[in-house]
Amino acid sequence: MSKIKIMFTVLTILVCIFISGCITGADTDGDGEIDDVSMDVSKEELVSSFYKTDSDGDGYTDEVDAFPNNAKYYSDKDGDGYADKVDAFPNNAKYYSDKDGDGYADEIDAFPTDRKYYSDKDGDGYADKVDDFPNDARYHSDYDKDGYADEIDEFKSDSKYHATCSNCDGTGTIYTDYGRYVEFTKSGNWKNNGLFNPDYFGYANVVNIDSHEGTFEVTAWFEDNGVNMWEGTQKFFIGSGSSHQFVFHYDANEDMDGFYYRVTPPTYVETVGSTCSKCTGYGKV
Repeated sequence: MSKIKIMFTVLTILVCIFISGCITGADTDGDGEIDDVSMDVSKEELVSSFYKTDSDGDGYTDEVDAFPNNAKYYSDKDGDGYADKVDAFPNNAKYYSDKDGDGYADEIDAFPTDRKYYSDKDGDGYADKVDDFPNDARYHSDYDKDGYADEIDEFKSDSKYHATCSNCDGTGTIYTDYGRYVEFTKSGNWKNNGLFNPDYFGYANVVNIDSHEGTFEVTAWFEDNGVNMWEGTQKFFIGSGSSHQFVFHYDANEDMDGFYYRVTPPTYVETVGSTCSKCTGYGKV
């Protein structure tokens, strides 16, 4: 081959290479834009190249991957550090876990492993849904639904009653003793009119008309023309239904025109022990 042909062939190859580069264009950074002849990289090409970094190889660039070093996760919308895939509350940064899947976060779920319940206001270990006394930690069950807890209800399966009266009078009041004023005989003063010999005896007959026994006190006096000439007091214990005659003696030299006496029967000042809210008269409330 002549020298002219060889030079022509080399020149043709060089021109083709040059023309090929100009026509096809080189894209060294893979951003879809042709490199210029001097191989300078534009600002846009630099940015495009930067966003191609994917440290964990999960298909999400590090700049948009909340977990750039963990290929299992990439998104964390609420920014709480728990990936959306494992965050039960992906839009609420306060909570992330809900073991029983009941919609209530474990942090506020009194029963985090039981999806039937979540609230226990009184903290007694019984869910509000099944606690008959949700605001009272002392009690939780009321089988007969009468408002009295089984722990204090003597009649757990009978809503009509809840306790037994030790002593009930049928009106709703339970007495520890006698709740009344006891009068054993008629009260007041008694008078015997007429003349009395100088050796005077006055008699006061007292009958205990009450069902209780007690000590009676009688004060007696003699009068002459309205003037109290003598007075004395005696006491005597009288049983129920029994009587006693009090005898008062006054020895004087003039006649008396009146004998008086006053009976003070025993009285009881009792206290009421308690009151039934409802009472049948048979000892049950």
